[in-house]
Amino acid sequence: PRQDAKVDTHMAEAVSYQTSEELLSDVLLPYLHLVKEGVLDGVMTSHKRFTNIDPDFPASLSKKVNDIIRRMGFNGFAITDALWMMGILSKYGYTESKCLAIAGGNDLALPFFKDNDQAFDAFVECWEQGMITEERLDEAVKRVLAAQAKTLREPKYTEVTEEDRKIF
Repeated sequence: PRQDAKVDTHMAEAVSYQTSEELLSDVLLPYLHLVKEGVLDGVMTSHKRFTNIDPDFPASLSKKVNDIIRRMGFNGFAITDALWMMGILSKYGYTESKCLAIAGGNDLALPFFKDNDQAFDAFVECWEQGMITEERLDEAVKRVLAAQAKTLREPKYTEVTEEDRKIF
């Protein structure tokens, strides 16, 4: 495959020519090991567009790309990187990017704007327009609540040992 250009998605859209097989063997390989061990609770999706997997949408907005790791057994929560980055905002806009992010398989969309009411209104608009289904919303909420519940459990380890200090 052609070499991917180094593009900062804060400024412009990044593109990769990797196939789904290459994505699995290169980028996702460590994550797949963590899935098999049952210790991967969440991932942050990239704004890079994988043209050989989904020519239309970047990974953070693409069901085709997000489904790759789901098919490999990952059932944790997925969150986008900040949707205000120019690689996303300039092409998809404020509201549509949030609709596509959740519809595309993310459970949380990181809007990264100061006005939380505006972000909330954008999500409501997505739901009212039918871009986010009730089923998809339920699935996302269940994953987020499961992750939240895990963080609220009593810590398994409450003391830092001398061995922990050495390892650190």
